[in-house]
Amino acid sequence: MVYDVTRRATFESVDHYVQGVRQHAGDDLVIVLVGYKCDVQENRRAVSASEGSQLVDQLGLLLIETSALDATNVNKAFHTLISTVRVPNKRAERIPFFIQLIPTYDPI
Repeated sequence: MVYDVTRRATFESVDHYVQGVRQHAGDDLVIVLVGYKCDVQENRRAVSASEGSQLVDQLGLLLIETSALDATNVNKAFHTLISTVRVPNKRAERIPFFIQLIPTYDPI
């Protein structure tokens, strides 16, 4: 699940989207919360890193902040998700995988 650290509304929507995903996919789903644009100056952030940490603690998620601009933690975000997915046996099975993007625009 992704939110923009410069747009508070995207962060405030996370809880709603997590509830929706869990309702349809179950509580054992691994959700990585990704705060992007971590490369911006601190005064441009609308969501602090500590707020992100508090939210993932409350909701039982994993957190990583990334930047597509300078590639900070982009690979690490995928490796974090992949390393947490466990297949219960050695047979190839389909694992439900959801990517939820939170809209980062203001509807007109």
